[in-house]
Amino acid sequence: MSLRAAASLALLAAALFSAGCRARRAPAPAVPARPVRAFVPPPPIVPAAVVLAEPETSETQTPVSVLPPPPLPSAFPRVPPPPRPARRRPAARPGPEETAAPETPAEPAPAVRLGEVIPRDLARQLERRLAADSAAARQVLERIRGRRLSRDQADLAARIRAFLRQADQMRASDLSAAAELSRRAALLAQELGKTLR
Repeated sequence: MSLRAAASLALLAAALFSAGCRARRAPAPAVPARPVRAFVPPPPIVPAAVVLAEPETSETQTPVSVLPPPPLPSAFPRVPPPPRPARRRPAARPGPEETAAPETPAEPAPAVRLGEVIPRDLARQLERRLAADSAAARQVLERIRGRRLSRDQADLAARIRAFLRQADQMRASDLSAAAELSRRAALLAQELGKTLR
């Protein structure tokens, strides 16, 4: 069979099948259009009047506040309290012949200082920085003495004084922390000095 004969046979078969489907198909019934109804709101609901009656109290009823408390349930067994610890008897005191000579009090141990161990050259450098920063901050505080300050300026001055006081307190125990506190005071003093101009 040639290619042309196969194509024409396939075309003929398709035409026969499609013609048969059309003949058997029934026309779809027309759907009638629904009538459009307008919205009608329901009538308002009116609540019925309810009359409440007061409860009747008789003279024989006892008020709730006078009633005795309900009895405790007996489901829990009574547990006896824990035994008390035995008292210790004081040790017998030695007689006069048994007493030893009073011991001489030992010298108190020197107070141990805990802190950071700093090399001498670094300690001298920190001391110089602490002195310079503290002097710079105190110089600005002297400039503002007797002046009328704004709220922000007064807050800065109070913070500078607090940092300087803390640096003086920590100078003997922690030199690096004292130097850092004085540096912060000097930075705040620079800020305060800029606002004075």
